[in-house]
Amino acid sequence: LGTANIIGKNTFWIDPLDAKGQGFLLG
Repeated sequence: LGTANIIGKNTFWIDPLDAKGQGFLLG
């Protein structure tokens, strides 16, 4: 699981296990 952040009209899902702070753009 991670933290879902609203960026504009998109949801950016950030993986807390990713030390680089990267995530997946869900749409």
